[in-house]
Amino acid sequence: AVLGRERVGADDSFFALGGDSIVAIELVSHSRAQGVSFTPRAVFDRKTPAGIAAVATDGTQRVRMSELPGGGEGDLPLPPIAHTVLARATAPTDIDRFYQAVALTAPADFDPATFESALAVVFDHHDALRAALTEDRLHVRPRGAVPPPQLVDARDEDLAEQCRTLVGRLAIRSGVTFGAARVADRILLVAHHFVVDAVSWRIIVDDLVGAYEAIRVGAVPTPAPVGTSFRRWNHALA
Repeated sequence: AVLGRERVGADDSFFALGGDSIVAIELVSHSRAQGVSFTPRAVFDRKTPAGIAAVATDGTQRVRMSELPGGGEGDLPLPPIAHTVLARATAPTDIDRFYQAVALTAPADFDPATFESALAVVFDHHDALRAALTEDRLHVRPRGAVPPPQLVDARDEDLAEQCRTLVGRLAIRSGVTFGAARVADRILLVAHHFVVDAVSWRIIVDDLVGAYEAIRVGAVPTPAPVGTSFRRWNHALA
């Protein structure tokens, strides 16, 4: 599934089939959600499904960090990279333009209202998207307290220009961390880099597509459960 292939043989190399370090982390994440645990290092060392299976363990028995009071909501210390970025900013608003973006292809029967409902599901599920920057920390607001972004129906079909427009609306100190626009047959998503990275984009997009498809057919969206909250992880880093 993570390689986008119909079949993979037990002795096929993950990397020969197009895998890389980012996809390896996604493979580990998806497998843990299915109760099978192994490390990204095992993927690099063992390479094949048979080799990885030899060192995989029962993921349902793995130790998790105990959650803090309040779970994923509340104050959390900034990760080291955030301190570095803030120290390099020459003006308070410089930090707002520290972002990442992805562009998805919309289905032919794309429904904007369903997409916005799916965005609401993702915002409730992923605490980091509800974070705001305070003096020296981030604060994650409660579920339902932060309205998800509305999908902008862009008349200008210049993807780069629409990206600049969405980035211009980000304001991490006010908690505006995310933007979305429909640009012709593409869906452009922009997020502040304090709340997303290359690996978490894959998780967010999977959950967004899953929620969209569930809502479209009248089912209840069920994103994969969160193992360790963004807040707990950053406290552990500190």
